[in-house]
Amino acid sequence: IKEVKAFDLEYESYSLLGIVYNELGESDKAIEYQNKALAIDAKTIPVEFQSKATSLNNLGMVYQNLNENKKAIPYFQKGLGLKKELILYKPSVYAMLLDNLGYSRFKLNESNGLPGLFYESLKLRDSLQLTTGVIISKIHLSEYFASKNDIVKAAQFSNEAIVTARKSKNARNVLLALRQLAVIEPVKAAVYNKEYIQINDSLQKADRNIADKF
Repeated sequence: IKEVKAFDLEYESYSLLGIVYNELGESDKAIEYQNKALAIDAKTIPVEFQSKATSLNNLGMVYQNLNENKKAIPYFQKGLGLKKELILYKPSVYAMLLDNLGYSRFKLNESNGLPGLFYESLKLRDSLQLTTGVIISKIHLSEYFASKNDIVKAAQFSNEAIVTARKSKNARNVLLALRQLAVIEPVKAAVYNKEYIQINDSLQKADRNIADKF
């Protein structure tokens, strides 16, 4: 058990470094550390420590952020291949993989599984009360229906996203929803953009204050 815990801690360290480097835009480093996390995962036998799908999702996200969705899709598909374990131990990761696979296909103008992947992810995220995940799913559904010129449904999901975001009292969630609303409702774009700028400036100021303290 001690050996498994050591592997798990090492895995989490590599995985977190990969996520941080992805956020910083250093994709090569992000890929390097996520692959190191995958190598550690191969040593952990008990299924309850199943982390492979998380690393596969993270690797897919690196390529998705680079707009290299053809490279991203196989990672999401491999992760979803572990459905049985994920549903039992990490349903939130399963929901992420569903949404990310759907979004990469959407970006490639592929219709396979859409919008079903978004709906399935939303249903699971809602049942798990994953607020940020619910908002992301609704934004992706809004983008999808906007691409199909179904402005009614696009507006419905973007408005549901902003309502959920405001209730969460999480400023970053609100930013996600405001960005999509500005696209769907161009008449009100100036209002949404003004609020977006105000919230974003406030967050940046807070981040700078935290950095100064350190």
